[in-house]
Amino acid sequence: MIKVIDLLKEGERLLARAEIMNPKVDSELLYCYIANINRSEIFLRGKDEVSENVQSRFFELIGKRTKHIPLQHITGRQNFMGLDFKVSSDVLIPRPETELLVEMAISEINSLQQGKKSVKKERFFVLDLCTGSGAIGISVAKLADCEKIEVTCTDISEKALEVAKLNAASIGVEVEFAQGNLFEAVAEKRTTFDMILSNPPYIESRVIPHLQEEVLYHEPILALDGGDDGLDLYRKIVAEAPKFLNPNGILIMEIGYNQKEALISLIKNNGNYEESRSIQDLAGKDRIIFAKRI
Repeated sequence: MIKVIDLLKEGERLLARAEIMNPKVDSELLYCYIANINRSEIFLRGKDEVSENVQSRFFELIGKRTKHIPLQHITGRQNFMGLDFKVSSDVLIPRPETELLVEMAISEINSLQQGKKSVKKERFFVLDLCTGSGAIGISVAKLADCEKIEVTCTDISEKALEVAKLNAASIGVEVEFAQGNLFEAVAEKRTTFDMILSNPPYIESRVIPHLQEEVLYHEPILALDGGDDGLDLYRKIVAEAPKFLNPNGILIMEIGYNQKEALISLIKNNGNYEESRSIQDLAGKDRIIFAKRI
């Protein structure tokens, strides 16, 4: 009977032959998913024998991964901000770099709630546009140090909102959901917010056909394609956000690595924002745009 260490090596070999990035990691993660163990436990179990049932299941999942089906779609889960999110082909898989946006949002909310800013706010209203799986809005609702936080998550896709609702329930937060194109989803309620968050589609249309197979064929193009220059939704958000932000309200968005100057210019030319700046991720790439309404 095959041992765990040999099973993993064979999985890695098959994935490498299919030109899967990080084949060793994916082989280990798929085994951990089947065995219901943490990756740190693999070293301790390396010489354990693997049952035929586990072998069969393992190679079945390896086979799916060799077809460039995302690992997260095979397991149905993605960890984000230490929380376990359900994902499917109806939503963009939450990326680690997006955690920076959530961390910034939480930091701002906590500072205001604790009175570290000029105006203390004990009740905080947050809008998450293009929510997808709900990763941003749900994480903020769960992790911000604010007892009276009210988060609204919107998306144009009904199927995406179905996934987000499941995530809110499993993670244990009360979040309001609304379907519609950007602010249309909340326009009738005439609600204003203290913070608007968004990770909108920002990839240039001409780049879409050249994306990795995992992205191009398995994630929703609606959540990726930002138009000819990648800025279509940013123009709408920057233009309309002031109508939905309270005075001194904050707008935080994820951006593409080459979009900083264009976004800063859009915000400054709008005339309704008193502050705008960009924040880099750990790789030194411009990742987040922060703006404050007058």
